Amino acid sequence: MNDDPEYIHEEKNNVDGTFEKLVKNQKGVIVCREIYNCNHRVIESLDYDDEGNFSRRAVYEQDGHRKPLKITAYDHNGDIIYVHERGRPPIFYGNYRAGKPTFMRSVDN
Repeated sequence: MNDDPEYIHEEKNNVDGTFEKLVKNQKGVIVCREIYNCNHRVIESLDYDDEGNFSRRAVYEQDGHRKPLKITAYDHNGDIIYVHERGRPPIFYGNYRAGKPTFMRSVDN
């Protein structure tokens, strides 16, 4: 069994009361960064490829419920991929309108 984890997980507190969770690959490159509010609810998620290039951003609007009120996802160009409000199906935009974007498709599709 390999003792080295595949990814390195770090947490960092910010002065505004939020905190960040970082996931790095073995090269030390950040592949995921999530920002949480003081209630430990995710408010933003940023994904990067294995080389550290930005690939996707999701912004979460929270209220007092368990699930997010609204999620807005953006691609690497800043264009909206989809908006998903609680209790409604997601609405896809632009090139993603024909169906689920490639990162949400299963390998078989």
